[in-house]
Amino acid sequence: MESIKQISTNQSNEIKDEVFTQTNQGFFSKLDPKDPRILDTIARQYGNKIMGLQNETKTLICCLLSKNLPKQYRMSVIISNQSSTGKSYLLNTVLEPFRIPNNQLSNPIIDYTDFTEAHFKRSQTDVDGKIIKIEQLERRDEKGLLSLQKLKHLLSEGRLKFGNVDNNIDGTRSPKDFEITGTPVIVTTTTEFKIDSETANRFLMMQLDESEEQTGRIINYTLQQYSSIRNNTHENSVEELRNLFLHYKELAHHMDEIVIPFAEKIYKVIPRTLEMRRDLKKILNLTCVIAFVHASHRDRFVSKKPKHFFTGEGIESKPENTYIIVARPDDLKIALEIAGGSIRQTINKSSQKLMEIDFILRELFNKKQLDSEGITVKEISEKSGLSDNRAREHLNDLCEKGYAGKDTSNKIHTYYPKEKKFSELEISEIEYSKTEYDEWVSSQLKLDEQYSFVPSCYETEQTIIEATSSSMTPIA
Repeated sequence: MESIKQISTNQSNEIKDEVFTQTNQGFFSKLDPKDPRILDTIARQYGNKIMGLQNETKTLICCLLSKNLPKQYRMSVIISNQSSTGKSYLLNTVLEPFRIPNNQLSNPIIDYTDFTEAHFKRSQTDVDGKIIKIEQLERRDEKGLLSLQKLKHLLSEGRLKFGNVDNNIDGTRSPKDFEITGTPVIVTTTTEFKIDSETANRFLMMQLDESEEQTGRIINYTLQQYSSIRNNTHENSVEELRNLFLHYKELAHHMDEIVIPFAEKIYKVIPRTLEMRRDLKKILNLTCVIAFVHASHRDRFVSKKPKHFFTGEGIESKPENTYIIVARPDDLKIALEIAGGSIRQTINKSSQKLMEIDFILRELFNKKQLDSEGITVKEISEKSGLSDNRAREHLNDLCEKGYAGKDTSNKIHTYYPKEKKFSELEISEIEYSKTEYDEWVSSQLKLDEQYSFVPSCYETEQTIIEATSSSMTPIA
């Protein structure tokens, strides 16, 4: 069998990965997509505006960058916290470099504080690759649960079609069809976690740090803002981030797929819950987006049949390669590091705080004798730092979801844990050898002869990337 290295070297002189680099043209300064830790570097650019919340910032960036990838990789987010935790501030700050100022046609963000269905279906026709930002999720279904209602179908079907009877100019009424197509990325916030399952199933659930330490960081930042002269450091960072994100937009248009060769290795650690049938894709999609962000350092398959892309100059087009990026086990590890809490919330459809209260309840209960009458609200509030009313809300929520029981036989009600537990996802280092990887690559090349395999140029002596400056969009 011809080795992977031989396959790469024999074909490398024929393949030019133009879209991967624009850096030698002076397009970037501090931010270079060839940076092996580019996601960390991007998050640090927000450091003078966002205190702490590094992992939450990275997760949100990945979701927003997924907007132009093939639709199966696009990820939407709901940030759920009580008031005054900085949900909207985080969302608006991270979104800022994605906005295209003074160009409404190119601006990818559709920004709503609130909207009606009638307005949405009359004002939008194509939302593909757009970011729909809703300031706060407040609409409810017939059960009183928060819901995106019909809008959620755009995330799964990529299409909404409405039938309506509308007024004509002459005063008559006639039936009309309204159709909205495309798969957007939707980002929103809420102060509750009671969300209808069909909405929750389509989103990654995120909760921000509500600890005293995080509050201290925010207070310190606020005081610094009032005690020093402002500079334009953040404005410069926004412009650099905007240029980088435009680069990723062009790169995303050249992506055919992102594959995880070690996916089968994950099977043994996945909880066998009904929710994982859908939530597993969120974990894998985040892994794929992280691989995409680090594309310059990932192996790839290059199409032997280039596709035509518009050059932005009239109707001229130019053939360019398209790619399949190969994710690494490190990408899954990063996904779990930056979004472990969000993934756990998503799997269990419960807030991080609720799961913390469940842990405290079990911990206190196990420390008591077997004949204990259970744990009081006061004990939970003292251990968690929550008010009695807030602790009681969480305990009753645990009872409602079947994780805890409640003894009301005495004047002071007590709580105890039940057998049902929250699902965990703990993946240690995945053992995936070079031999296994080489065999996988060879098998893929045999399955699809339309692609050539090219290793990351930063891990081989053969440099196959040529610098270019390209601003192309694909021909539909």
